[in-house]
Amino acid sequence: GDLAQAEERFRAALERRPRYAAACSNLGVVLVEQRRLAEGLGFLARAVEMDEAHAGARVNLANTLAYDGQVDAALTHYEAALRIEPDNAAARINFIKPCMDACRWDDVEAEAARLSALYGAGPRDWSGEVLPFMAQLLALPEGMPLAVARSHAAVLESRAAGLREAIRRLRPPVRDDDRVRVAYLSGDFRNNAVGHQTAGMFGHHDRAGFEVSIYSWGPDDGSEWRRRVVAGCDRFIDIREESFDDSAARIARDGIDILVNLSGYGGGNRN
Repeated sequence: GDLAQAEERFRAALERRPRYAAACSNLGVVLVEQRRLAEGLGFLARAVEMDEAHAGARVNLANTLAYDGQVDAALTHYEAALRIEPDNAAARINFIKPCMDACRWDDVEAEAARLSALYGAGPRDWSGEVLPFMAQLLALPEGMPLAVARSHAAVLESRAAGLREAIRRLRPPVRDDDRVRVAYLSGDFRNNAVGHQTAGMFGHHDRAGFEVSIYSWGPDDGSEWRRRVVAGCDRFIDIREESFDDSAARIARDGIDILVNLSGYGGGNRN
């Protein structure tokens, strides 16, 4: 999650090897994650020009084109990536949503049938087959979307094992009252569906029993929704510039009892 350091290192790699397609592509991703979309797209396109057979560079470009609403262009690069590497998991799991957006229903039905057949064959790791959010949108067997979500959660849990142990060793904060400390986490406290649906909620907590904090990693768009969210909580903390580990440690040091993840498996999540 340290995007500034990542950008610096990728730029240094390109200074040493100007035609290093993987570094160029990953730099593009880091720029996009910093919401520098046009600049990021430039590096992503350049990476594909450097190495047209680099499936990963194709997928990174396709993901960003899809995010930018350039669906047909995104599909072109997903399909190219799958021709290069038919089993490329990143291409496969991201390909289906743009197909829906483009009304390519034959492709959607074929993917649903493929996934249903895999589910019928028995338990498996779904992290390379379908995203939890997409499993909610496809016609899949009963119970499969839950199995997909649990599979992805298990992968995340295994990655966080070391961080979890480090946080357990932190000294619990001194409490000045016995209120329950509840916090909400999202990158979308702004003119966005999350902001629209939650802006009026925070102020309705019973402040005699609860202290309400918000941790935000998204941009401040200056909107009325943003102002309402900030006004409705006891503490609003901007964690955009923090690494994931630092944010997790901060939340632990703040003594949060209940943390509500409002982003779930949506785009740009920090699960």
